[in-house]
Amino acid sequence: MKNADGTVTSKWSDSSGDGIIYSGPADAQLIVAPQTATLVNGQQQHASGVSVTVPQLATSANAAVAAYAQSGRSVEADAARVGMSPAAAAALNAPLASTGVKPALAAGTILNEWCVTNYANGAKVYDTACVVRSLIQATGSNYYWYDSTLSTATDSQTGIHGLTSVTTFMTYGGSGSNVFNWVPNTPIKTSCSDYTFSITELGITLGSTNQICGGKIAVYDLNTNPNGSGGAKWSGLSSSISIQPIMAVHAPTGNQSSYLNIAVTWL
Repeated sequence: MKNADGTVTSKWSDSSGDGIIYSGPADAQLIVAPQTATLVNGQQQHASGVSVTVPQLATSANAAVAAYAQSGRSVEADAARVGMSPAAAAALNAPLASTGVKPALAAGTILNEWCVTNYANGAKVYDTACVVRSLIQATGSNYYWYDSTLSTATDSQTGIHGLTSVTTFMTYGGSGSNVFNWVPNTPIKTSCSDYTFSITELGITLGSTNQICGGKIAVYDLNTNPNGSGGAKWSGLSSSISIQPIMAVHAPTGNQSSYLNIAVTWL
């Protein structure tokens, strides 16, 4: 379905209720990993995941941020279309603080954003993620940006069940790009509270709030891809988790294709 702001929303599900919903720029490609089950410590653990590829923008950074601003798009709108609370997604769209060195373009300008939900286990387990790409600086085709990704997952089953891991990470195409700063940047054992991280590049600060109850959160897949990658993984046992890794990315050949990857495991 094409939306009034130029984005598209696509839905697919099978008879059990498992499926995906995507909302964002047109011409995205989605790959759904088959659900699997393995024995872990004598219990059956299930896994499911989705990868979303969006095409690179065909314009310069200046044109891309201007087009986004004029389109009427917002991450809150795409989040609502895939079932995420717009209030939760609003944190990704908050203005960036800007101090010290001023970048070539205004702080907080958005290049792109998109959202996806993966329903699994008869739709009793679901994982929703949105990513907002905010430009830090662009000099010619030399781009620096933040990718702020929010992933919220829930296991609605009753009894001895629960999420055992939630993972969200970005992978980049093109030549020579890399993640040069990130949060969370160290493994953290958690209790039942919100964990807040911040990241600053070129005087622009972005914050991250992670709603976690027990377990551990750590950086995931940092630059294992030759063209850059990174995100976060929570592991433990909980019925509901929210994580928000942020990556600062350098793309020396300008705008590049990107892959948003989400995965969840549960008992």
